[in-house]
Amino acid sequence: VKLPRKKNLQIRELGSHPEEYGNRYKLIETENYEPADLNDLGKKLWGYQDWEDHVDLPVSHLLTERHIAFYKKFGYVTIENVVEKELTTQMKEETDDFLLQISGIDTNDWSTVTPESWGKISGSFGGMLEIYWTKAQELMRQSYEMYAITAQLLDRTWARNNVPGFHQSLGPIDSAKLILNIDRQNLRFPTSFIESQYGVERVQSNKKKPKKSNSPIAVNIKEYLDDYINTDFIKSYVYDDNLAQHLENARQDSFQGDSLRNLEIQLMRICPKIIHQKLAIHDNEVLQNEYNNLEGNEKKHLSKFINQLVTQKLRESLNSL
Repeated sequence: VKLPRKKNLQIRELGSHPEEYGNRYKLIETENYEPADLNDLGKKLWGYQDWEDHVDLPVSHLLTERHIAFYKKFGYVTIENVVEKELTTQMKEETDDFLLQISGIDTNDWSTVTPESWGKISGSFGGMLEIYWTKAQELMRQSYEMYAITAQLLDRTWARNNVPGFHQSLGPIDSAKLILNIDRQNLRFPTSFIESQYGVERVQSNKKKPKKSNSPIAVNIKEYLDDYINTDFIKSYVYDDNLAQHLENARQDSFQGDSLRNLEIQLMRICPKIIHQKLAIHDNEVLQNEYNNLEGNEKKHLSKFINQLVTQKLRESLNSL
């Protein structure tokens, strides 16, 4: 425990970045940097102060048995309303200011996002922003609710070492005595921006290549799928345990914004597998043979078609979900 504590404290005092992610952006936050103030919990999580010999397990009433069951089954869970709205607003404002200062990106003007400006603040991996040290991030790290939820989930899984799927070789874990492991921010662009920037180019680049998806084979299968993936199909899978949390989040947001997009993404992950299995065992020998004869590019086009179809049918089904 002492080694990561010492390492964490060094980078926190300097405002530098962990070495695990390379050195390109390591020092971009160090200018005029001052460590944020810490409360008593923050000092212990960071390792400035030692935990007492006995620490009671913290309790967050935001965490329910349903959350815990979901986490045990899937290894992740979304807990609603953990971070207060004012703090999320503060984080957005601080991030916006830093982006403008370092890279010239104005999140109110997406035309300022170019490969050159984006490269000043992020690499090519998954939209990760090389920002670790905004005041809001530090406030979130020492949030009692976040600490309590983490401790409770740990206590009900890894710490017990007798829960299926959560075995570890470290021995007993005191779930209440935690230390911080920090990470970066992440920025996802609006779909409208991505389509405006890349949609036309992708269509044009596709025209340069022969589209095998227009072959009679693909057409036959697509006609079958268009009939097979209907509103009833979507409704039958959207109530699956895998999607329960995402469906509830989307419903609470009136099927708008990020929560709807997350539901669509989860459906896209599940449905193609089901559809492919259905095709593989379908009693229509012609379709089965056609699918088995598809080449790599044809299968990619088919998967893209399935995703588009699932999204379309989901949106048609919203009023009845």
